[in-house]
Amino acid sequence: MGSGEYGDYRKSENKDKYEHREYQQFFNEAANGELVVLKRACDGTKWEAVAVGMITSEYLYVPAFNDVEGFDLRHCRQVKWKEPSHMKSVRGLGRSGGTICHLNDPQAGETAKQIWKEGTWKKP
Repeated sequence: MGSGEYGDYRKSENKDKYEHREYQQFFNEAANGELVVLKRACDGTKWEAVAVGMITSEYLYVPAFNDVEGFDLRHCRQVKWKEPSHMKSVRGLGRSGGTICHLNDPQAGETAKQIWKEGTWKKP
């Protein structure tokens, strides 16, 4: 989740540096057992679910993840992933929020639950 240049969010001297809403949701609102969607653009104006994941940990700051194939991923949570049986566009995922999104739209949430129920475990 974004740059870890300011360090661990839980340290009080760093909290004011993470002012974007996406960070606040990731650090404070996302909960164990909650579903998230890994999405990608399809057909120019729609999004499809590549995988649906269930959060399995609290927020973690892992300095060793400062360069994962060119990405700074020091802010993280553990997630178990399932892949859909077939790719399909999902209404309600929205254009903002990067490639992993919090499910605020009820229709997107129902689709994610269906993929979670019917999908296959993604191998690590």
